[in-house]
Amino acid sequence: MTPLVRYSRSLLFLLGVLFPLLQYHSCKDVGVIPPEDNSPDTTSHNFTWTIDTLGDGNSSVLNDVAIINDTLAYAVGEIYLKDSTSQFDPAAYNLAKWNGQRWQLVRVPTEAFGGSIGNYPIRTVFAFGSNDVWTFSIAGSYSHWNGQSWTTAYVAERSGGAEKLWGTSASNLYLVGTNGSISLYNGNVWQKLTSGTTLDVQDIWGSTANGQTEILAVASNRQFNEGKMVLKISSTTVIPLSVGGLPWSLRGIWFDPGKQYYVVGDGIYFTDRTDSLSSWKGGANIITTFYSYAIRGNRANDLFIAGAFGDLLHYNGSWYQYSQLRLDQGSWYRVEIKGNVVVAVGFTGSKAIVARGVRN
Repeated sequence: MTPLVRYSRSLLFLLGVLFPLLQYHSCKDVGVIPPEDNSPDTTSHNFTWTIDTLGDGNSSVLNDVAIINDTLAYAVGEIYLKDSTSQFDPAAYNLAKWNGQRWQLVRVPTEAFGGSIGNYPIRTVFAFGSNDVWTFSIAGSYSHWNGQSWTTAYVAERSGGAEKLWGTSASNLYLVGTNGSISLYNGNVWQKLTSGTTLDVQDIWGSTANGQTEILAVASNRQFNEGKMVLKISSTTVIPLSVGGLPWSLRGIWFDPGKQYYVVGDGIYFTDRTDSLSSWKGGANIITTFYSYAIRGNRANDLFIAGAFGDLLHYNGSWYQYSQLRLDQGSWYRVEIKGNVVVAVGFTGSKAIVARGVRN
């Protein structure tokens, strides 16, 4: 069986009905004063949304997404279908590929400890291009798509389970995860880094400006107030930064170097400080009343935040909330934007769900 959280989602499903498969073309101004950068409205809030539920139930879920281009994207997780006898096939699909027309389900090979190959659920995906796609599974293995086939290998050089991949190339790829785990792949071997914490490292993001690459990660445990950390990663060195003003429950981080830095979780927090990141502002219930799981953007005035109960927000100098994407029994766990395409993934009831938006 899958982790305990899947049983909680199954119970939620029994309490209501499935979220309908619809298309939306609307947004709502949440009427909140924007952060201090006061970026002008240069991007549209106007997206056409297509919602797809994947799988037949059994607590199917999508955990992460990577956009290659307008007609190619990958979403990963755990997706169950029923067989010809209406019973759930125990072999779940662990990847959905957007081919420009529909989501195609795929079973990606994943290696477990001891060398056995299966199709274990995938936690995270990151892509450098259509022929260079990386995933990491709950079994502790990475899988790599080279444009022709998938290869997989178990990774022992880590402290816990996977949460998020990020990198600048296939020879500079970071994996963060539970129990303070941060690992670096140099194209040949994985190296376990010393993070200085046993908190779960929930997210990692990096960006390059003026020839310098800045990498930050955020850590806290999801259910217990055991602390919080913002970590700066420089090659193999991990340095803690100030967390003044931040809550203990943190889940996502994103920034536009030198312009705006965001941390989300139990609230939305931001700063424009580029030296010590010590002046975090914002808070819970200021922009949204819902828990925020993820944040990603093109730049400081074009970013998305995804969260509980289908909360999806866009910032372009003012905040907009896409209320038509709300989920009574589900959440958006991750969101990705590239150019004029945005994809959010998660679950609704006992099915996996994905929202794909195209800016008009």
